[in-house]
Amino acid sequence: MIKSYLYCKKRNGCDIVNRSWKKSFCVLIALVASISTWGAASGDTDEENFSLGIFGNANMDETIDEQDMVYVQEVILGTKPATNLADANYDGKIDADDITWIEQIIRGEEKELTIIDDAGDVITFQKPINRVVLIEGYAALYETWRALNMKDKVTGINDRYVRPDGIRYSERYYPELTTKKNVGSTEEPDLEVIANIAPDIFFIDWSPMYGMKEKLAKSLPQLPAVCMDITYENFTRNTRMTGYIFDKREEAEEYINWRNGLKDTIEKQTKGLPDDKRPSVFLSSYEPGINDFPARGGSRYDPLVDGAGGKNICEGLIGLPTANKVSAEWILKQNPDVIIFTASNAYTGFEFNSNDPSKLAALYEDFMNRSEFSEIDAVKNKRVYFICLPWLLYGGASGIITEAYFAKWIQPDLSNDIDPLAIHQKFLELQGVDLDLEKYGVFVYPPLEK
Repeated sequence: MIKSYLYCKKRNGCDIVNRSWKKSFCVLIALVASISTWGAASGDTDEENFSLGIFGNANMDETIDEQDMVYVQEVILGTKPATNLADANYDGKIDADDITWIEQIIRGEEKELTIIDDAGDVITFQKPINRVVLIEGYAALYETWRALNMKDKVTGINDRYVRPDGIRYSERYYPELTTKKNVGSTEEPDLEVIANIAPDIFFIDWSPMYGMKEKLAKSLPQLPAVCMDITYENFTRNTRMTGYIFDKREEAEEYINWRNGLKDTIEKQTKGLPDDKRPSVFLSSYEPGINDFPARGGSRYDPLVDGAGGKNICEGLIGLPTANKVSAEWILKQNPDVIIFTASNAYTGFEFNSNDPSKLAALYEDFMNRSEFSEIDAVKNKRVYFICLPWLLYGGASGIITEAYFAKWIQPDLSNDIDPLAIHQKFLELQGVDLDLEKYGVFVYPPLEK
């Protein structure tokens, strides 16, 4: 259900929370009436067809432009039905003021914006935004911000990026985050530190996040809290949303075009392949001696395998992030053509030098030498691969690097012109990270032949 959060911010000298209850109720009725439309439009099932969840997107398409001004005028005249985003200034009525508001958004002159976030909450915040606190699990949101040249807006971030023992701490890849304010963990945010930072807005990347929004609403009720993740499937929608929120629209569109251009290049070779031309892929993770293997799939993985021209045999088995496991016997019975294991920071990442993949190589050899798997086609044909989990698989645009590797492994005859290493190097350039992948980082094994 879409929920409405009204924050104590000033507009023309009046508190937003002091709007009449009738106007707020009117807005909520409109939202409830159109929730099925919003849910269908904003989901991750089809990246090319979505509705940008910003009030002012009156015609419910992928952007805000002059057509939205025309649409609101037609709503006022009674020739078009009202939509839940037509009330651009979110004051409970649709009138000429909304046309003016949309014009301000188009020009980038709006002083306030109202959005629907990934949790389905309606959130209003003032602009411009200069100070942000982020508590994030997977780094896709921050990597997008960094690519849009807004890393300096982050004044506080959770401990996994700041503490030397944090699972996403990296002096090579995230040097700028090592000196940011530590605002606690994903489980227990340090509300006092957050209050002292006095951010303009707060972001999390996963709506349940241990009741994070509820904690903030109780302790810091005037702080807008936005849930937004940038997954492989919602990349275009939420990167564009980010551009509107932070006045980085041009940069956002350039980033979208770069990633989507590569995605199209890969998938034009694999789109429409029949099932009998798609190798079966088992996607999991591995540690020496394990007999129960995590089944990796769902919205974070299946699009990568499918786009690369394979079919994930774990599809339909998945919890979130991956609660289900399969036995060695199940793998033998499925007899996959390709096996791809994700590997942790213990074996991969930027802290390793490129000329020393020994830890990841040892992990590969450990699996390949297990006699119970010797008759699996993937093992017999040496189509077993390891790929870095933390830096490639979880991320909006970084997922294109993974899809490129997957394509080389799954459909080698269709991917001769794809160079994952070059894509990865360009990604780092867009991130503003000066690292030569010929020297730093271990991300896959066996390495691609040059």
